[in-house]
Amino acid sequence: MKLFLLILGSFVISCNGMMYGGDTGESFLSLYTAIAVDKFREIMKTGNATLGIPVLDPFELDQYALEVKEEGLADIRGLLRNLKADGLANFTVIKADFSIIGVKVNLHLFWDTIKLFTEYSLKGTLASTLSVYGLGDVTANVRGLDVDVQLSLSVRDEKPYVRTFKSEIKLKELDLKVTGLFYDQEISKIVSTIVSDMVPQLIDDYQVELTTRVNTQEVPYITSEHKMARSIAIFAAILIFCQISAQASDLKPFLERFKLTMRTGNESLGLPVYDPYDSNEETLHVEISYVLADLLLNNLHMTGLSQYEVNKGYYSNGGLYMEMGFRWEEIVTKTAYDIDGTLLNKFPIYGKGELTGIIKGLDVTCQLDIHLGDTGLQVNNILSTVKLESLDFEATGLFNDEKRSKLLSKLISQQAPGMIEKFPTQAGKIMSEITEKKANKILGNLSVNDLLDLIKE
Repeated sequence: MKLFLLILGSFVISCNGMMYGGDTGESFLSLYTAIAVDKFREIMKTGNATLGIPVLDPFELDQYALEVKEEGLADIRGLLRNLKADGLANFTVIKADFSIIGVKVNLHLFWDTIKLFTEYSLKGTLASTLSVYGLGDVTANVRGLDVDVQLSLSVRDEKPYVRTFKSEIKLKELDLKVTGLFYDQEISKIVSTIVSDMVPQLIDDYQVELTTRVNTQEVPYITSEHKMARSIAIFAAILIFCQISAQASDLKPFLERFKLTMRTGNESLGLPVYDPYDSNEETLHVEISYVLADLLLNNLHMTGLSQYEVNKGYYSNGGLYMEMGFRWEEIVTKTAYDIDGTLLNKFPIYGKGELTGIIKGLDVTCQLDIHLGDTGLQVNNILSTVKLESLDFEATGLFNDEKRSKLLSKLISQQAPGMIEKFPTQAGKIMSEITEKKANKILGNLSVNDLLDLIKE
């Protein structure tokens, strides 16, 4: 329960973009900023691939291992299959706000109806003596669910941290129907009726005990085992601390400044010089048209990488999504190479020697989804498009024949721009592979705050 409430609270903050006074119309004057929930409702119904958030309404889960172990009270294990919950996005906001001071969040929501269904199997004991077992279905209508949460967030060692957590839960009505309990339909009906009648009152009577257990349950860090909650909570923390809205923001100033960083490097962030770019060894997989090859580059030297024009640049989701467009008038490449591949999956392509390439009129667009992996920031997904005006290509050692090398160099120079235009998807995949490798080298040296500082400084 606490994890669900934490997810809910964290993500609602992340959707903050407009002032919101609550569905009830209640007004309140404080140091807190109102949280917008309209976008949150929408994403609950559609999901968000960038943040790794699945569709939450309807919420569907293939299976869930159930374990209840309370010493002297219950020891039950079971399995829920085909779990489905409808109505999670249909809540009324009584209060939803947060304060930058202390990073505090108030979230008070009310659900008129939530419908649940699952297939179940269970086996265990109650009070250490009574055997309990069953196999069947569970249908439940939860009515009048009132959840009031106050939590404060912080970040420690680049991890979102729940500093304090308080909650209050109320339930007006529960309509529960269980089949297959004790493999007896009559007993199932009786138990369903008793539980339906008793649960709302039990929640009221044992509110202190219930919320104390929820509030003190250990979830100080959102760890890798809770991937969805982790990404949401980190995103929320970024937005609070840096006061960045989830709306798209201009990335062009950062990309213009990055030209200088490419020429000088940044020792404090572990960024090397990228123009001129020198590398002892690079590997590249080429798959375009009917050509399939693996390419090894040695003593690679490139100039002109920082001499780009920014055609497009923006970021959203606190820097976790970026879209960029560049144009280079000229890039010069020199390297030793070793190629091994095939043409038409039949004819071998091979060679070892030196190559020089003068690339002119190169247009590249990139869409990057970034996430926090186990070892730091990483590119989760990248899509690229490439256009090329001309290529002056010269290679030695192709097919171990200098005469054929000259002829093929001329042919490649003439045909490359048209081939890229004809096969943009394959060319984009090659560019994506190159970009992902370089981006991950840069991002791997950055914390979340480092990335946002670079963008916004």
